[in-house]
Amino acid sequence: MRLNWTNCQRPVSPDRSYSRIIPWAGVVVSLALFVQSGYSWQIRPVTPKTTDTVESSISDNAEEINGPAVAPVVGLESLEQQPSSSKSQSEPNRKPAVRSPSFKDVTPGRTSLVDARRILGEPADQYQGDSQTTLLYNIEPFSRVEVIAENDTVVSIVIYLEEPSDVLEIAEELNISDIQPAPISDEVGELLGQIYPERGVLFGFAEGDSNKKVAQIVLEPIRAEPFVLRAQFDFDHNYGQNLVDLHYASQLEPDNAHTHWLLSETYASIANLDLALKHADKAVNFDRESAAYRLTRARILGRKGQSDFAIQQTKEVLALDDITAEVRARAQAQLGNLIAGGSRPDYKQSINHHMAAIKLSAPLANDDRFMVRREAKRILIDAHLGVANDVANGRWRRKQEVVPKWLRHAEAIAKEMIDNDGGTLDLRLAVKRTALGIFAKNGSAGDPTGITDAVMDDAEQLLANVEDPLYEAQIRRALAGALYDAAIIQQRRGKADEAIQYAEIALASLDESVQNTAGTPARGYHLGGLCFLIGSVHAVQKRDHETAIGWYRKAQVHLANAEVPARDLQIHGDRYVAMGVSYWNKGEHQEAIELTKQGTRIIQNAVENKLVSNKALTIPYNNLAGMYRQLGNEKDAKQFANIAARLKKLPSGVQRR
Repeated sequence: MRLNWTNCQRPVSPDRSYSRIIPWAGVVVSLALFVQSGYSWQIRPVTPKTTDTVESSISDNAEEINGPAVAPVVGLESLEQQPSSSKSQSEPNRKPAVRSPSFKDVTPGRTSLVDARRILGEPADQYQGDSQTTLLYNIEPFSRVEVIAENDTVVSIVIYLEEPSDVLEIAEELNISDIQPAPISDEVGELLGQIYPERGVLFGFAEGDSNKKVAQIVLEPIRAEPFVLRAQFDFDHNYGQNLVDLHYASQLEPDNAHTHWLLSETYASIANLDLALKHADKAVNFDRESAAYRLTRARILGRKGQSDFAIQQTKEVLALDDITAEVRARAQAQLGNLIAGGSRPDYKQSINHHMAAIKLSAPLANDDRFMVRREAKRILIDAHLGVANDVANGRWRRKQEVVPKWLRHAEAIAKEMIDNDGGTLDLRLAVKRTALGIFAKNGSAGDPTGITDAVMDDAEQLLANVEDPLYEAQIRRALAGALYDAAIIQQRRGKADEAIQYAEIALASLDESVQNTAGTPARGYHLGGLCFLIGSVHAVQKRDHETAIGWYRKAQVHLANAEVPARDLQIHGDRYVAMGVSYWNKGEHQEAIELTKQGTRIIQNAVENKLVSNKALTIPYNNLAGMYRQLGNEKDAKQFANIAARLKKLPSGVQRR
């Protein structure tokens, strides 16, 4: 069937609102709904609900935690993995190639009602509403054509096909098959149609047709909503295209809060926290009533190191009475993460919030609404991983038994979401990375080879299919983080060669991650940490200070202008103190003293901010005393030795809760 149809060449900049109603297939559908609720549209077909419920329990005994009582059903939003900003990345300047649709030279958004009558002739029938005029035409080979006008201007054309037709055939006929459409579906996930944003062409599917054949074609002006819709329901992480879509939509609708919120979430996903915060601020300014927008802004502030402010803002959201259960659950999980991940973590508080998130989101994991169900599963995974982290780091008993239980359940949740609700392998990668991070931080001596191999397999599978360079960089950063933790575990186990191998692969992964993206201050910190780790293995395990110094020099270059998270100040300072030891052993005494003093100043900063115990300064001062003593400077040696002795007698000042 040949469609009599032309496309105008110039883009339209309509000044229409989001509230326009588009009729087709006997159903009234508003493209505004997905902006207002965030849950009315989605791209996936409906999947069967899980039939189980989710239960997790925690002992009333504040010093002991039991794992989940039953295996939870469900899915994940991965814990925040890239805690610093990108000041060098910029917003895209590419725009979509848009063309307004026309039918027999009638162009929605431009053609007047008078001109439509002149071009198409007198209609077979006409309907007059309060604000709309509908002209009904019998134009072969179509069943009928409706021209809808508002304020004497055509706003849409609805073409009813004689028989439902194949989607691909119609798309090819209209020369739009190379455009990625945006889905239109109801809240339970039933696909009702799809829209091609660059052309203003919407396909309405035949009602009750499982084959999803096209029954109606709707032509409308180029508008912001379809671009936002395509970005919002991209589950394949096409970040580059999503940014193009969202920025174009923000040009058409500069004050739309939802668009800026999605831009904020996208930039946060690719670790560009400066732009993420910029658009989060805009979203909140344009819609101060949205709890979801406020939560996103608070989360980004937390990742930028403003944990106290982020905690306060998240608590303000939780104090609201009129938020949905899923938003409240997300706020509880986020608050738990912020408290546990802040500069002064309180794991008794954070675990209470993580458990509250599980309790709130568990019933929603079986909700009929696809997006609510999906979000609930993401929260459940996030919260389960949070509990595992809380138990591992807090003062709890039976850690070796309990932590693996929560991690196993988190992995089961990720698998269920991948199998049934459109999740991708990066969920599983995030769970395993979190597990390695917990084991690395808490002194696990277990062999990490199995889980590390699984991480590398997942990353390899993801990278084999990735097309978006921003998503590729995200995967490579996650892989590098996991391998860094695995290297620390192997170093602790005395497996020097394995530790070096993991760290070198992590370095290569970080290098690859910036081939098509800009570097960040966070990247410098991670590269410096990896170079230091390799150097320390050579220094401690292999007793090869010369090789160690080569790696330490590389570490110093990367760490020179790196952004250091507040909670890592002691680790950062300890690195310089350790580097000083190797320089001293190779006879570079002045450099050794300068490095040790630099590390001491960094640790002193952590002590003054009550981030670590004052006893963390004992080793640096003892090292300085020993260095000056060997140089024959007894005065300075005695001074530093006295400081170290006094520190040993002082109370710790910082306790883990």
